[in-house]
Amino acid sequence: MSDSAPPRVLFDTDPGADDAIALIWLCALHRAGKVKLAGVTTVGGNVDINGTTENARRLLALCQCEDVPLGPGQGAGGEQARHVHGEDGRAGLRETLPEVAEPNPVVSA
Repeated sequence: MSDSAPPRVLFDTDPGADDAIALIWLCALHRAGKVKLAGVTTVGGNVDINGTTENARRLLALCQCEDVPLGPGQGAGGEQARHVHGEDGRAGLRETLPEVAEPNPVVSA
């Protein structure tokens, strides 16, 4: 392995099941020093932007990556997928993820 800095990753997501797994994997790589998770931005998709941002925040907390900047992005979409992904975008399982006492640093535009 070279001595160069790890690649920086900005992850834009609507963390339902597939994106949640990808975010958990990126967090593991970040914690191992294989990548620098420079930030996470959220989009409406499975649910609205507030729901996807809360899901990302809780996933970052689960992975002990609360220091990773997090910010909401485009809010379009989401409403049409609630019938598949549930009201919280996590099939009703959001409450099984840790609550976040301190918010992540915010990604600014």
